[in-house]
Amino acid sequence: MPAERDNNPYRGPWHIDCRLSAQLPSDELVRGRFLTNAVAVTLAVIALGCGVWQFYGNRALAADTSYWETRLSENRREIEEVNQTLRALSAAAEKIDQAYALVGSPIRLSELVVSLGTVRPPNMRIDVIESHDGGLMVRGSLREPSDIASRTLRSYVEELRRMPAVSAAFPTITPTSLVRQDATDLFNFEITFRPAAPAKP
Repeated sequence: MPAERDNNPYRGPWHIDCRLSAQLPSDELVRGRFLTNAVAVTLAVIALGCGVWQFYGNRALAADTSYWETRLSENRREIEEVNQTLRALSAAAEKIDQAYALVGSPIRLSELVVSLGTVRPPNMRIDVIESHDGGLMVRGSLREPSDIASRTLRSYVEELRRMPAVSAAFPTITPTSLVRQDATDLFNFEITFRPAAPAKP
């Protein structure tokens, strides 16, 4: 018996292997698909989270904007009152600055008024003495015929220039306007008084 068993060429398993190994899927292909799906799912979750966060942020921003717009509309009257008060304060401060510039000029206001009235022609009326950044502005009216009005105004300006107190405070005195009112002999005039430029340090 042992000799016959050794001479037997077939030594296979006790049953037949029926597996079709060639038709089974590759392990590497399965791993590749799994990794691809995992990456795709991860990206989808991240995109969904970003979208939800963006939606929440937009909703919160819209709510805040609506809240502050409501507050502004409720306080609009108070804000307008504050703005009006600030404008009134600015106008008052400008008037104070102009008065300070006028008082701080080298000639007193009373002395200037006396000087303007001393050489004033009989038909001339001075209405306004106004201070501004460049000096003083004198406005008034002159009742003269058209061929005499300009000469009268130039002569008046020359008389002011010859007055030491006025010329010392305002080296430049210029008639800047002479306008006739309709077809009458009444003219509105304007004279500009400019002080000397401050000396450079």
